[in-house]
Amino acid sequence: MQTQDPHISSGTSSTSGLLQNVLLDFRFWIGVFFVIRLIGITNPPLEVAHNWRQITGLMVARNFSEGEMNVFYPEVDETKGASGIIGMEFPLLNYLHAGVAKVFGYKHWYGRLINLIVSSFGLLFFGRILQLLRYDRKTQLIATLLLSASLWFSFSRKTMPDTFSLSLMLGAFLYVLRFLKEGKWQQLVFMLILSTFGLLSKIPSALYFFTLLPFLLSQSFSFRRRLGVILASILPFGLSVYWYFVWCKHLSAEFGNWYNSGTSLTEGWAEISAHPLEVLNNFYFDAFSGYIVFLFVLIGMVIAFKKKENALLIVTGFTLLGGAALILKSGHYFYHHNYYILPFVPIMALFAAKALSEIKKAWLMYLLVFIGVMEGVLNQQHDLFIKESEVYKMELPSFVDRFSNNEDLFLFNSNGNPQELYLAHRKGWVCYQEELINPNYMQQVLERGGKYLVFNKRYPLPEALDYPKIDENDHYLVFLLTPEN
Repeated sequence: MQTQDPHISSGTSSTSGLLQNVLLDFRFWIGVFFVIRLIGITNPPLEVAHNWRQITGLMVARNFSEGEMNVFYPEVDETKGASGIIGMEFPLLNYLHAGVAKVFGYKHWYGRLINLIVSSFGLLFFGRILQLLRYDRKTQLIATLLLSASLWFSFSRKTMPDTFSLSLMLGAFLYVLRFLKEGKWQQLVFMLILSTFGLLSKIPSALYFFTLLPFLLSQSFSFRRRLGVILASILPFGLSVYWYFVWCKHLSAEFGNWYNSGTSLTEGWAEISAHPLEVLNNFYFDAFSGYIVFLFVLIGMVIAFKKKENALLIVTGFTLLGGAALILKSGHYFYHHNYYILPFVPIMALFAAKALSEIKKAWLMYLLVFIGVMEGVLNQQHDLFIKESEVYKMELPSFVDRFSNNEDLFLFNSNGNPQELYLAHRKGWVCYQEELINPNYMQQVLERGGKYLVFNKRYPLPEALDYPKIDENDHYLVFLLTPEN
């Protein structure tokens, strides 16, 4: 008597087995998270968190689309009466945004969507890496879910290059591992392309070369293949060093715009050691936008030590070595900006997944995964929406068109944030409140051609502000700085 396969014994059991396979496939959940993050994807950059950082990239993308598509000369709208050319990370994301805009017309949200697509591939690369390293299906699924709900959730839909860059590097990492195992040279070509653009797009992605070192030192792979990876890595490193430490410094010196090249290791240590709790907060809360997952990260590390999983621990050690250099080089920026923790999050997600996968009762394991994921998503859901109190800023283009043209230079009292300058589609200055009553500052604005001050009524109007008012609406006052000819 033949025994039937339980998965095909009936239509019901077959359907149930298929559904189970789908739900256990990390690719399905990458798709689910992609759809969730489409909520509000067309929103203008009015969300409270990191709108300043997004605005800078949006300025560059729009200026590319409206002018020369010269990737070597990115330009912002905060020109201060000059060109606006700025030294910054290689503007690949902004260039792609501009390329789409050349075809379809400029929209804020193209950059969001491009980043979301690339960052979703980053999640796929992550899952594939775990497959290649022979982690079981359960660990692959949990790790990918935790990474999807981590800080990756919000930053993968912003016009910022952080998860964009890391996704390219995860792809490069995957192709390196495949090349070391299979030896197909086209895999090395893919690694070369992805790592070059990944590292150029955001230099902290170099952390993944530290993560790769144990594989390159391992005798398990042929010397020829390891040497091939090392030689191929020269190009991304060389181009990145040139871009960040030669070309960007040249642009900064030539055109006068500030460029952040990090700090010295000594200064970085002084800043980091003075704020240990803020630094730790990036790990125990910001990484996963909650506390629950980090608890399992710690448990996963303990388990790895107890089970003497030396390969994982060595890889982690090299990652932490590179991470320490990144933290010190970043200095106070590391604890001021939570996105600096992103390069650490994938390996943290793996440790948490290992701990959770050790739980014998499936219902309890998945319940804890669900709680950890929901904590991360709910603590970031505000990023999918914009506050009604900020929507008034979208009226700026039609408002400033009433009295000016695109050639006029503007000053906005926006507490140093270029958001309103960008939304108004004008060029000029943004200042802090106290600078409006600084005669030296205002004289520089006048000498460099500043024509209008657009004053946000949310701030108190300085009594010393003595310029003729020429227009007004519910939210802004407009003063003429330079008399008409």
